[in-house]
Amino acid sequence: MHIHISSFLPFPKTQNIIASSTLYITARTLDLTIPNRRPLSINLSLSDGEIASHVASTYQSKAKPTLSEEELDQNKARDTARTLQLKRQRDFDVDGAGAEWEIGSGVVVVFL
Repeated sequence: MHIHISSFLPFPKTQNIIASSTLYITARTLDLTIPNRRPLSINLSLSDGEIASHVASTYQSKAKPTLSEEELDQNKARDTARTLQLKRQRDFDVDGAGAEWEIGSGVVVVFL
């Protein structure tokens, strides 16, 4: 299983960003922190309702002013559905996990 995490803009000075970023993975959680980006926190042990609430709260606290209300709602629904889809798959492969930065593209791929 792999997860593509994209930013709206390519990462500036990627080497510095990589050195300052953290990735923490357990069998049911993934936490990725990249400086100056919204953190990604996935906890598959939460109930479906708690997952939906968590996704919604991340959009409220870090909403992009360039997106319309309709676009924000679509993104929240998409992210909630993707997280719930992950929940129904197998646990993350902690020992086999890794991450790959696609330099200049603003994408991090996490392999689980």
